[in-house]
Amino acid sequence: DGKVHRLVTADLGNSSPVPLRKIWNKVINIGEVHDLTKANIQKHCLYLRDHLHFQYVRIWNVFSKRLTLTDGKTAGRYNFSVLDQVLEFLLENRMKPFLDFGRRPSMAMDADGKIVYYEDIYTNFESRELWEEAFREVLRHVRRKFGKAEVSTWIFELSRDSYHGAGGERCYEDENFDFWDA
Repeated sequence: DGKVHRLVTADLGNSSPVPLRKIWNKVINIGEVHDLTKANIQKHCLYLRDHLHFQYVRIWNVFSKRLTLTDGKTAGRYNFSVLDQVLEFLLENRMKPFLDFGRRPSMAMDADGKIVYYEDIYTNFESRELWEEAFREVLRHVRRKFGKAEVSTWIFELSRDSYHGAGGERCYEDENFDFWDA
């Protein structure tokens, strides 16, 4: 509703009330990018948009094996067709992409917290350089296809688990993040 709500907080160095904007209805987690290729997930997403009025759809596993965007072994050969299909669906239906570049397994847990199903569907990259190149190419591609003005309204999340080596190990040179100008 855009109103500023007041929240009285515990004394954390500031004993006065802290203004709180209602932002929790702006983003919804939908799942893997590939999930939004399914008609039933698209229909449910539209239903939720109409009833919850969120603005951003958070999706992850841009480098999923299911998307076939890259094999993780070669630079310069990328398949953006499935990613484009998902992004076009969102934009045609007045929703903004929130692209999480983190690595997430496909999994399900039972009520006791035990894993029922687990599959690592993330493309393992042969090198950090190949991951960086693929990441830059995704950014370049969406900027070319959808325009800088549109893409500048999207959210991109780059977390510490975004790149893993060919054996699945985490590969970090230091504690700092490098961001690339695409």
